[in-house]
Parts: sequence; structure tokens; C-alpha cells
Amino acid sequence: MEKLPKVSYDVLKDKALRELLSSQQLPLSGDRNTRIARHRRWVMMYNANLDKTTGRKTLPELRLELRTWEGGQKESKYVVEDTSAYETRLISNNEASHKEEFSRLVEEVRRRASNRPVSGDVSREGVVEDSDEEYL
Repeated sequence: MEKLPKVSYDVLKDKALRELLSSQQLPLSGDRNTRIARHRRWVMMYNANLDKTTGRKTLPELRLELRTWEGGQKESKYVVEDTSAYETRLISNNEASHKEEFSRLVEEVRRRASNRPVSGDVSREGVVEDSDEEYL
């Protein structure tokens, strides 16, 4: 038995994905994302099983484990209907939780900016002038 190669699902057509699942005798049900998740998990489980030196599982045992994993995924699936509203809510929550720190930092920068010398009024202390001398 050889390891299964990783697949670039972004360029894989639906028909090819179904053929990959079918070749491993895996269910073809579900939408594209479900089939991709199923195949990714299968490749990981199958290859990890081959890496074991002892206690390898049979293919039917691996398929049963995959089915159990899928059942757990369906139960704990959290779907965000409107991702832009969800992201906006996350950002506003983040802003609210860090507003005090942000205000403090802005005030600190403003204080430092007001204490800076005006250009042309810069002290020459510690400035090393370039020399025309050549060193041998």
C-alpha cells in the first residue's frame, strides 16, 4: 500500500473529486466543501495509518472512523450566515475592549510629538561629520 498524495482541491473539478472519493469507496454525498473535508480527512487518516509500525487498522475500520468523525462534525458545525456582519461585530468588540489602551497610546504619541524640537533647532551634539581624509 502506498501513501495517498495531497490534492490541490482548488483546481480539482467536482467530477474528479467524486472519482477520488469513489476510488477509495467513500461516500459521495454532501456539497463540495463536505466532500473536500471528507477526502482531506481520509488522506490524513490513511497515510497516518500507513506510518504506524504496529496496530494498523483495516480499510473498513478506517472508513468507520471517518464516518464517526463526520457525524461529530455535523453535530458541532457552527455556520455563520453573514460573514461580513460577523467580522464587523468582531472588529467592534475588539475596538471596545482595547479602546482605553488605544486612547492612552494616542495621547502618549501626541505628548512626544509636542516635545520634539522644531526642525532647524536640532542640537549638533553627538553628530560626527564626514571627513575628506583617506585612511590607509
